[in-house]
Amino acid sequence: MTTDRVEPQKETMSGIVLPGGRGQELHGVQQSGTPDLIDDIEMGDPVVIPPEKDEPDPIPVRIIASSRRELRRWRVFRHTFRAATDLPVCLLGQDERRTAVQIRNARTAAGATFNNVVWIAPEQHLANSLNGWPCDVNNVLQFSPETAVYAAPDPNATDFPIELGILVEYTTDVQA
Repeated sequence: MTTDRVEPQKETMSGIVLPGGRGQELHGVQQSGTPDLIDDIEMGDPVVIPPEKDEPDPIPVRIIASSRRELRRWRVFRHTFRAATDLPVCLLGQDERRTAVQIRNARTAAGATFNNVVWIAPEQHLANSLNGWPCDVNNVLQFSPETAVYAAPDPNATDFPIELGILVEYTTDVQA
């Protein structure tokens, strides 16, 4: 066994190594030789930054309305769940013009039990008993979402069909 020290070798990369710590990747730009030098600048010259221009104070503006004329409209539609295994359904897509939503669990048949809950949520995977908002039989859920609205029947529901009544209020621009 020898006790001679081994002199370490400097690590190098094969091929060209670009200056400035850029490594070997050209990023789609071919090397064109040495970079052009600017003749009138010497190393150590101070960098002159032009002073910022004074901007005038902003003119105060009063916003009267976001649109020239808006008309509030509404529509009603229904959705029916036929079985407890029905998947979550998108009742309403995203709409920035929507101002209010009412969802009524309209199950009114004789003998309807109160376990026929419908779960309401803003995303499909959230429309369940752990993450959704309950809409019980003959109750109305009122809110103002601009996001999508999903619904799913409770997996323990027994009386079908379960019918939802949905009232949507929204605004439209009135054409002049």
